[in-house]
Amino acid sequence: MSKPPFKLKQRKTACENSLFTVFFDHLVDADRTLVEDYLVVEPKLKNENGISGVAILPVIDNRIGLVNVYRHAVAEYGWEVPRGFIDKNETARDAAKRELQEETGLICKMEDLEKLATISPEPGIISAKIILYKANVKNSESIERENELGHFGFDWFYEEEVHELIKNNQLHDAMTFIAIHQFTGQLWIYSDE
Repeated sequence: MSKPPFKLKQRKTACENSLFTVFFDHLVDADRTLVEDYLVVEPKLKNENGISGVAILPVIDNRIGLVNVYRHAVAEYGWEVPRGFIDKNETARDAAKRELQEETGLICKMEDLEKLATISPEPGIISAKIILYKANVKNSESIERENELGHFGFDWFYEEEVHELIKNNQLHDAMTFIAIHQFTGQLWIYSDE
């Protein structure tokens, strides 16, 4: 199915900042309005394949590296994979190497980056894709790193410790779940009931 099942009648810019433009799309089917204000969030920078960012799962000696992040939109702390946007004229691999260093202080070589998957973080709203990488880190020592908004530390976890983070709602980011699943082949689901 390459043809969309409906048409875009009109696109209005709702708002924008330095990274994103938010649109309201008027969608129709045979001149019948389906939705007048379908929300679309589009990154200002993305490559020809729609890739706008990267996420990196650092791994050393059967341990997974995660960043402790406070996310303002949901008002919660959680453990996540390092991630970020691809800069203008930057490849996804270059961005992965840079973001890993910026968020964790870890350095890896290009040949130590392994692509895990390409995902759409929220395809119902966000018009972009993210490439997930595994970084095979040789040395857990990190260099001085920049402090980013909401980032409160980096730590290494064994697989059973990751299970506990998930079980205790300390790891709830979908991109991190996918990266860990792609790496371990395990999918852990815990119920609050």
